Amino acid sequence: ASLKYLERKWVFALTAKDIKTLTEILDDSYMDTDETGTRTDKNGILDALKSGDLQFDSIKLSGMVVHSFGIAAVVTGKADQIGKFKGQPLPPYVSFTDTFVLMNGGWKVAASHRSAPHQ
Repeated sequence: ASLKYLERKWVFALTAKDIKTLTEILDDSYMDTDETGTRTDKNGILDALKSGDLQFDSIKLSGMVVHSFGIAAVVTGKADQIGKFKGQPLPPYVSFTDTFVLMNGGWKVAASHRSAPHQ
């Protein structure tokens, strides 16, 4: 699957709280760095979705560029998002950098970093 397709599958799984798909897409070593600089591992993200602490109503990706390096790749882009974390609204738009690794014939997300413009 193309990495742009995998990005879209990932955000669909986030909005649908599809834990099974997220478990398949995210590597076990996955590390997320959010807009505030907070780092959360794979289990922390999945637990926040399951508990309802993290919820996405919509995520729209744009401007994605794939930088491929054989068994690793980086996808950069922007996302317009509507959602909440622990009752507080998420930033309405972010820039992201996602790092993918090719493992056992398939791509997995190893890390994600987002930044939001100051409001």
